[in-house]
Amino acid sequence: MKNRLTAKKNNLVEIIFDDPAEFDATREDTFLPAECKAVGWLEENNSSIVRITWLREEDDAPYVGLTVPKGCVKRLSPISYKGFMNKSRRKRK
Repeated sequence: MKNRLTAKKNNLVEIIFDDPAEFDATREDTFLPAECKAVGWLEENNSSIVRITWLREEDDAPYVGLTVPKGCVKRLSPISYKGFMNKSRRKRK
């Protein structure tokens, strides 16, 4: 797994991972894991899993998210607000 920068708890991150069960949902004739991408707040990153959440109430614990086994994670990259806003502005022009 590549870590572009050190991702810390509660950072906004992008995770790219192989979903080994995704072939169940495909209508194609391929039976390979699907490469997936998700964005959320990092909740846990240890030797066996990466857990992110993308829905939180203001003063409550996160409750909607995703846990990915570490072996399926291809990349975990923090997203900086400044970098995100610069890219968004360029696309609008």
